Formats: sequence, C-alpha cells, structure tokens
Amino acid sequence: FIGVMTADIDLLSLCEYLQENRRVSLERVSRGGLASSFAFIAHRERKEEGHVIAYHDVNKIMRQSPGDPSTWELIPGHELTETCLRGFYENVIAGDTPLPQSEPVGIRYLHSDITYAGVIQKLRGTDMPDWVIGVAIEEKEFMGPIVATLKQTFLWGFLCLLAAVMVSVFLARRISQPLQWLALEAQEIGKG
Repeated sequence: FIGVMTADIDLLSLCEYLQENRRVSLERVSRGGLASSFAFIAHRERKEEGHVIAYHDVNKIMRQSPGDPSTWELIPGHELTETCLRGFYENVIAGDTPLPQSEPVGIRYLHSDITYAGVIQKLRGTDMPDWVIGVAIEEKEFMGPIVATLKQTFLWGFLCLLAAVMVSVFLARRISQPLQWLALEAQEIGKG
C-alpha cells in the first residue's frame, strides 16, 4: 500500500449541529416560527431496517451498549420512542415510501394521531453514504393558520351574503310597496 485516506464522521457532532439549529429555530418561535419542526439524518441498510443517525436530542437515538456501558450504540428504528422519529421510521424507512434518488421528495405520514409533513433528500455525489437528510413538521402547525383563515373567510363571506340578502329584501319591499298601491289605485279607477 502507498497509503490510506479515510474520513471519520462523528455522529455526535452531527447531533450537536442539529441541536444548535433547533435552538435557533426555537428562538424564532416567538417571532412566528414553527415549534414542532425537526431535522434528522437517517440511514437505511435495507428495506425495513435502518437507523436515525442524527437528531437534535442524541438521547432519543442513542443508548449505552448493553455489553459495554462505556460505549454507545444507535437505537434500532423499531425501538425509537420519539413519536416523530418512530413515525418516520415506520412509514418511510420500513414503509413503502420510495427514498429519493436525486431530487427532494415530499413525505407525509401519520403516527399516534399526529400527521407530519416534510421533505427528504438523499446525499448526492459519488461514494456517498446511503443517508437521507430530512425535515418534518406537525402538519397542524403550519396548516392550522391556513384552516383558521379559511374558516374566518367562510364566516365573513356567509355574514356578508346574509346581510346582502336582508338589504335586498328590504329595498325590494320599499320599492314594490308603492307600486302595489299604485296598481290597486289603477284597479279602483278601472272599476269606476
């Protein structure tokens, strides 16, 4: 051998990076940001088997090894307890959602009566690990204001329509009543 070159990726550093992004995102919540959004990196070894390898809370994806408490291991996807990650694992990694090959793919999944929506993207390039980078959010958090606006628009539209009908009926009566009197007078004149 002439030499060997390797790149070491520290999963804890990736988790710390996502934790810092999460902290910044939560600071934006007071200015209208989205609180339930989260980012993650996952790896699918094969169908129905994989791990979430980076998340903003490392304790949700890693645990001490049973045989050696001084080392840590990734929690298998089927043992994840975090609702959003467990739902991602069951519906995307172990489910029927095709992983993206080149372009980002929108995802939507339901877990524990919570619907999540997001985007996943496979790492691009030659000799890249089979990792998927994704972001997701509780759908009700970003759709909630839209639904509330639609409800308000419908309510105000209905009230405006009701007011327009009432004004139309009032005006029609105001205009038709003198015409009815005039018609009655004409009938009386016709009778002599």
